[in-house]
Amino acid sequence: MVTSVPELRIPTVLDVDVSDDTLRVTLSDGRALAGPSGWYPRLAHAKASERANWMVIDGGAGIHWPQLDEDISLSGLLAGTPSQESQQSLRGGWRRGLSLRLGSVRLLGLGACNLLFVWDIGSDPTVP
Repeated sequence: MVTSVPELRIPTVLDVDVSDDTLRVTLSDGRALAGPSGWYPRLAHAKASERANWMVIDGGAGIHWPQLDEDISLSGLLAGTPSQESQQSLRGGWRRGLSLRLGSVRLLGLGACNLLFVWDIGSDPTVP
């Protein structure tokens, strides 16, 4: 018996839209993936202009946000995997960058999926 093997076509990223609560990715095969932007803390806490500034990387296998230093792979999106960023990374340079955008930010608590911030806008004398 002869069995034919279907050709495997891996889709690529065509378009991205990030709102306050949803990350939506349109693929080359016509599918659209959507999930909570809260799965990606850098996106969830970014300005709309920063979320809109993205680029396709690795020939369509991923998405990069240069101002946020965020990369999301298409394979991770297809698998439904939230950000795997370490707690240490969230406390480090990314937090300092967020502080520069928002004013003085104190990190009070960090849960598995939630970030809790206290906002004290404009009180940081190092922020112009």
